[in-house]
Amino acid sequence: MTGHFFGHEFFKSYSILFFFVNQRSKDPFIDVHILQNASYRKILVMSFLNTIAYMGILFIAPLMLTEVNDLSANWIGLVLFPGAVFTTILGGKIGKLIGKKGSLFVNQLSFLMMIIACLALSSLVGVSPIWICLLLVPVFLGFTANQTSFSSYISQIVPANQNGIAMGLFTLMTFLASAIGIALFSRFLELDMGHWNVLNQSSFSSYSNVLLITAIVGVLAIGVLIAERKHQQTNERHLHFNH
Repeated sequence: MTGHFFGHEFFKSYSILFFFVNQRSKDPFIDVHILQNASYRKILVMSFLNTIAYMGILFIAPLMLTEVNDLSANWIGLVLFPGAVFTTILGGKIGKLIGKKGSLFVNQLSFLMMIIACLALSSLVGVSPIWICLLLVPVFLGFTANQTSFSSYISQIVPANQNGIAMGLFTLMTFLASAIGIALFSRFLELDMGHWNVLNQSSFSSYSNVLLITAIVGVLAIGVLIAERKHQQTNERHLHFNH
């Protein structure tokens, strides 16, 4: 406990020192002024939530398939494989859809896909791995479509001279969210949280509960997305009024 406290204090002190040195530098590693852009901040938050949910599922699924479905490593690989294949095949179409419908539309569609899939996974813990395999496809696809859309949107809302910094910070937040997502969901699996999902009748309620949490994370991301859409619409009305 003491080690954890001192570790936390060291991290906090290091973060403050980094921020101080970074701001006094002529060429700062991270120009925090970019965070004054409200739309960019929302993209970082959405990407953070998107990655946490995705990494949570990527961490949970193999454990669940091992403990609940009693599958070997080879069979688990086969269950996960179609999601990766479909993401690769449809990757080009995601870019075309962004160009045609816009980034925020693709984000909305992707988050809805992930939320529905997570709810279904939570409800179907203990059933045939075939269902798990099918439901992981929209999760893999939704995550990739979201990250692609975020990258595209950043290029629209950030000045060209700040694009490199913006994408660097975006990537950094993604790596950070990956680590946090795995740590959080591994902890959630250890907790006795009762039985949340009434649609799931298996005795493995911890997996069902944690998958339900990934859906809740997706709902939070949708909330941020709605706020950004309203912000965008307000800006468009102001531009139209001024012209």
